[in-house]
Amino acid sequence: MITLSNNNREFLTGLIHSTIPITLPIAMVSGLFMAPWIAVIMLMVFFVSNINIATARSYLVPIEHIIACFGLLSCFWSIDPADSIIIFSQLLFVIVMKQVISNKAYLVIMQKQHLISKLTLAITGSAVIFVVDSYTHGMIYSAVRSVVQPGSDNHFELSWLDRGCAVLALTSWVLIYLFVRSSQILKAAILYIAVFILLYLSDSTSSFIAFILGGIAYIVLYFSPRIMSFLLALAIIAYMVAMPIFAIKQDPNKITENYSAIPISYAHRLFIWKFTSEKALENVVLGKGIGSSRAIPVLESDMVDYDNHSLSPLPRHPHNNILQIWLEMGSVGLVLAIIYVWNILVQFRNITAVDKNFGLAIHAVFINYFFIGMVSFNMWQSWWLMVLLYIILLMNIAWKSDE
Repeated sequence: MITLSNNNREFLTGLIHSTIPITLPIAMVSGLFMAPWIAVIMLMVFFVSNINIATARSYLVPIEHIIACFGLLSCFWSIDPADSIIIFSQLLFVIVMKQVISNKAYLVIMQKQHLISKLTLAITGSAVIFVVDSYTHGMIYSAVRSVVQPGSDNHFELSWLDRGCAVLALTSWVLIYLFVRSSQILKAAILYIAVFILLYLSDSTSSFIAFILGGIAYIVLYFSPRIMSFLLALAIIAYMVAMPIFAIKQDPNKITENYSAIPISYAHRLFIWKFTSEKALENVVLGKGIGSSRAIPVLESDMVDYDNHSLSPLPRHPHNNILQIWLEMGSVGLVLAIIYVWNILVQFRNITAVDKNFGLAIHAVFINYFFIGMVSFNMWQSWWLMVLLYIILLMNIAWKSDE
């Protein structure tokens, strides 16, 4: 049993409060230390919670037990069992910490105004970093990287700020919720517009579109929360079922011929999704093992010649979380994921019925995270998993903070 004195708990709680706002600027600068940074915050939350492993396990719902067991079993038939065990440990950590945060967030709450001021400062600082790096070809980014990676050159691409943009989009919803709850509607609108403009100027198309979709979901749910939350849940589940079918049936060559003006990154994803679906059909029931996407061999004959480029049909991950689940954990894993997501959305609907403002915000955050995962990052990237825990922690602290 983990026990802390009141003084130690207050010290760790204060440390959590002081370190949380720094995470967003770190993400915008480089994201290099974001995953371990948030992991340390999560461990502090675990210690503040004064719980043991048995208690943490008792928080898990049945579907989470099943997902954890199946994920562990898939390591045995994985292409790279050692790597799969590491990925499984990350999954287990996220599942457990999600429940710990949800059940014990009241132990690390802060006054609402303190949270508002800290998040405002963090978002403003991140926006300044983005603007400076955008117009100076990465002056801040290069300076930080020269310290942490002395051997790197000064080359900079705007896309290197994509991680920070994704975290910014997600974090903004926490502050929007706090503003709305405090009846500061104008500030909430200004914040949304400001982040919208910044994301528009960025190279992170996925974050930009996800933020728009989150805004649309927020507004639609505002006018009809009960009906629209149910329809939104149905739409998300329908997408999870339809995406593998689309990936199998679509013809990337035909689509790119008919729509030759589409950006190469969009075209590339079509080829990735086709190749992923073909590989998923090789082990359609159980999949190739959790985290095995980057271990799947890509032959020279598999390379795609497109627009004078030689594109890999599977550059480490499928750039779609649904297809990644299907590829790695088969139809069984996909069904478990659908059940899990449905349960989450049912919880969101119940929360919305009790607290409309918070319900709107968590739906917007979910849409944001979900959409980005459908086109961009590897779902098992440690930083992306840690961002999920970071947002869950922030949302719970905001929800349970003083009125």
